[in-house]
Order: sequence, then structure tokens, then C-alpha cells
Amino acid sequence: MNYKLEATPVQFDLHSTSRTDASRPIWQLKTNIHWKFWADDLLLIDDVCPVGMETDLGSIPPELSSMISGDAQWNLAYILHDRWCVQKWLNNDLASELLYTACIKFGCPAWKAWLIYAAVRNFGPQFSGGPSQIQGDN
Repeated sequence: MNYKLEATPVQFDLHSTSRTDASRPIWQLKTNIHWKFWADDLLLIDDVCPVGMETDLGSIPPELSSMISGDAQWNLAYILHDRWCVQKWLNNDLASELLYTACIKFGCPAWKAWLIYAAVRNFGPQFSGGPSQIQGDN
């Protein structure tokens, strides 16, 4: 199955809150981000990450964050993943897989995208809900 993701604007504004979650700072969107997600040619989700949405920009353990994080160009992938998790449109496994796809789309090297995927999949919040796979995916 081929996944396609579009998000506008790619440049967005965040501001820091005074709160933390498991020692990670919480950020808040100051810009709406409109995004669409397709599987093959079927539009599955057309949504907006709204102003005020909160994100930790990646649930990555501190031991790995210096190796993985630090490049803002793929923060958009983290924000979309957080939206998927909050809305529970996708289950945790598929949301993590699509995080990898989004990281690649927004310029992350493949080896680093894989580390991000593995870190979030194994150490990030676990949830259920949403489809475990997209209909027709074998």
C-alpha cells in the first residue's frame, strides 16, 4: 500500500508552555495545520491540527533524544502523530508506521526516521482504537 501525506503550511509557529509531561516540554500550536492522508488513491483523512493543540514533539527517551531529535524540519511529523494519537483514528502500530512515513516526507534521513519510529513505538504512549490496518492492506 502506498501512503501519501500533505500538510500546509509546512512552516508553522509553536510556543512553549510552562508544563512538562514525563520531563518533556509541552508546546502549543499557534498556527492551524491542514493535512490530508491517502492510502493509494483513497483519501482517508482530511483534518486540521488546530491552534492551541498541544504536543511534546516526540515521545523519545532522553537517552536517545540527542541522537534523534534536534532538527525542526520534521517536527511536523511529530505534531501529526500526536494528532493521530489524540483522535485515535489509527491504532498505535499504524500511527507509528505513518510517523516513519511522515518523517521521511519532511526530510528526515531514513536511518534516523527508523530510530524515531522505534523509539516512539516502544517508549511512547500506547493506545488502542482506530483500524489496525487500512482496509485492503494485506
